[in-house]
Amino acid sequence: MGTHSPVEQEVLFTLQPSWRSYFVFYAAILIFGLGPTLNPEAGISRPFGLVLSIFLLFFVVLRRKTTFYRITKEAVCRETGLSGHVHKKSISLEGISGIQVQRGVVHRLIGVGHLQFCSKHPGQADLWWFGVDDPFTVKQTIKRFLEL
Repeated sequence: MGTHSPVEQEVLFTLQPSWRSYFVFYAAILIFGLGPTLNPEAGISRPFGLVLSIFLLFFVVLRRKTTFYRITKEAVCRETGLSGHVHKKSISLEGISGIQVQRGVVHRLIGVGHLQFCSKHPGQADLWWFGVDDPFTVKQTIKRFLEL
């Protein structure tokens, strides 16, 4: 962990999760929003389905807009949350033993993946960037920053 917060450090690279990475939520929004209308015998009422769909849409927008992946001169960071309540997790550049791309079948179809920053230090958890567009290109870009 760095001694300075990423906000105080010079940010070299910033990224946010891809809108496509929330595909499961989009499916749920459609199911709950349209399901009761298309099938009146569905297990939930139409108003409840619409409220649930709006809640899920709000969650996706809020989550995506408040998640940032950053590289500074000292660390790789993930920041989530609203100002004043931001949860920051970082791993120092010297503490990274490698970067791996993790993708499932659906991730490959929509062109996203997860980046795993592996820690050199036992006991320190790996850092994950979830839902990154074109993860192999991003990995190569990050490797160039790590060579600084």
